[in-house]
Amino acid sequence: MQKINIYLIAGLLLIAGLFYGFQRFQSTGSDLDVRISKNNTVIATYPLDEDRTETFAFDDGYNTVKIENGQVDVIESDCSNQICVDTPPINAPGEVIACLPHQFIVEIIQNED
Repeated sequence: MQKINIYLIAGLLLIAGLFYGFQRFQSTGSDLDVRISKNNTVIATYPLDEDRTETFAFDDGYNTVKIENGQVDVIESDCSNQICVDTPPINAPGEVIACLPHQFIVEIIQNED
């Protein structure tokens, strides 16, 4: 490989890395919210930077959501497959935890302010 190709590839990787880092870390916990929905209806919205634990109980079951240290996690559910509980905590806009048996969705969004 010629030196110019190596420099070009290295430069493109550096630019891509900087762009990724900027996009990933430009949002702080203070401008992010946790939106919780059930059956496509928003039932709660909380700031990502405020620690709390909430249990949402419905006729078909319950889910417990924990917001702590700028991330959110479903820590308990009585659903049959436990995929929501096994999903790692999320902390970036667009990330989602879904409990399909309960039609329960937890997602990170930019706050509306």
